[in-house]
Amino acid sequence: MAPSYPFFVGDIQCCILSDGTRERARQQLQAPGFKDKNRPDSFVITSYSLAYPTPANYFMLTSFFSWATALLLLVGPASRAAPSQRPAPHAANRAERPLAPDFRQADPQGRLVQLSALRGQYVLLDFWASWCPPCRAENPVLVQAYHRYKGKKFTILSVSLDHNRAAWLKAVQADGLTWPQVSDLKGWDNAAAARYHIEALPQNYLLDPAGHVVGQNLRGTALAQRLAQLLGN
Repeated sequence: MAPSYPFFVGDIQCCILSDGTRERARQQLQAPGFKDKNRPDSFVITSYSLAYPTPANYFMLTSFFSWATALLLLVGPASRAAPSQRPAPHAANRAERPLAPDFRQADPQGRLVQLSALRGQYVLLDFWASWCPPCRAENPVLVQAYHRYKGKKFTILSVSLDHNRAAWLKAVQADGLTWPQVSDLKGWDNAAAARYHIEALPQNYLLDPAGHVVGQNLRGTALAQRLAQLLGN
């Protein structure tokens, strides 16, 4: 077996082989437990690629034994074993789903509407504004979804990031938004929007009857499909 000399270039483990043949490189690297014994924190090679000389994929080296050229194997960080991740919770385990932050704001009549008061039904929490063209373009989709599922324990709560009360109410009427509407008329400084870290419009969150988030930024056909999955056709 040709000798190998593992070393590190930054965060990359490399191996120089004396004979430069692809087959011997494979044999060497497939040996069980291949790792640098001088680096306890080195990693076992799980995948590799062999490259012919190009400036982008290897270094030209001269060894102590007067090697003319050497084949360089680069193993990137992607070949390291991926960190273990916690399995996604089962759909039935609602206790581990994120709970939507609660808030309350005034509707056009000045009555306070609290998000948690809507529990017991699916709620689409929608952030929008009258001056937002994509929001206005999405409103017909919300109207259709609302009228289709409002009898199946589904509602929408729209939070407007408007400053102008008249423009807000005009858009609500023009777009036929008959579900609860709230706003504090502070624009991007809307208190509810701050709790949800809203930095772009439109955005929405779908909440289950217990107030857990079960969907985010569902628009167009994605919203229709998710509602059909949860509430049926």
